[in-house]
This record gives sequence, structure tokens and C-alpha cells, in this order.
Amino acid sequence: MLPEEERKIEAFNEIWLLIEADQGIHIRSDYGEYNESNKGLSENSQEHADEISILNTTENPKKVIFLQIIMQ
Repeated sequence: MLPEEERKIEAFNEIWLLIEADQGIHIRSDYGEYNESNKGLSENSQEHADEISILNTTENPKKVIFLQIIMQ
């Protein structure tokens, strides 16, 4: 992802499993939140679906890897 880029993904009837995320990546969906730098979060969610928002909070390019499962 580009520096400070935000992507919104509509993932209805899909589950996105987080495989890897660089430091500075913040992911939020109807299933939960992932943010390694937020120590106040009780649990970093690895599973996301419905409306997913992915944000690179840094000024450097970062990478995120998901496994997408499409429900039928």
C-alpha cells in the first residue's frame, strides 16, 4: 500500500483471513480490528468480512497479505 493510503473493500459473502501485515497497517471490519501498534486493543482480529477498511498509517509503502474465501 502507498504511504497514508486507505482502501475500502466490500467483502459480502466473503471472509478475508489476514496472513501478514507490515507495522503501521490498521484494518477494521464488521468482524473486528487489527492494529499491532494499539496496545489497548484486547485482541487483534485476523478474520475480516463485510465492509473492510485498510489504512497505511505511515509515510512509507507497506504490504498486507490476505487469503480470500468466497462463500457460495
